[in-house]
Amino acid sequence: MLPDWETLQKTWPLLAGLAALWARLEVARALGRAQVRQSATDLTRLEARVDTMDKAAQNQAIQLGRIEEALKGVGHTLERIDRKIGN
Repeated sequence: MLPDWETLQKTWPLLAGLAALWARLEVARALGRAQVRQSATDLTRLEARVDTMDKAAQNQAIQLGRIEEALKGVGHTLERIDRKIGN
């Protein structure tokens, strides 16, 4: 049996309010999903940048080691020259 017209008139604002609330929740959920996707994309991009910077730092450390070794060699050469001149 269907509800009578008075009952429908009384419950209509409640049903409309519930529908509006449901629509707002759906919009919020959709925006949340979009934000999660954007955050995942940003995180992937940042991970790639960190990886690149890490590799650059490793290369710089290797280059610094080579420079230090070269400077030690120059220092030894200068010490030998100084000993020969000093004698």
